[in-house]
Amino acid sequence: MSPNTTLLFFAFLAVVALIVLIARFKLHPFIALIVVSLALGVAAGMPFANVVKAFTDGVVASWDSSRSS
Repeated sequence: MSPNTTLLFFAFLAVVALIVLIARFKLHPFIALIVVSLALGVAAGMPFANVVKAFTDGVVASWDSSRSS
């Protein structure tokens, strides 16, 4: 399986996991999104520390852009 196919498969599994966590287990959507996005980053081959850094940088950038509007 090529790396692109593997990443596409992981993305599909992430969407399914989001749906299951939210609909079946009634997990809050924000918490489910955090858990699945961190897991997807690790599954894609990023070191966990880099996944957390990328996630926090994205959250901070979104927060800052929403505050400046």
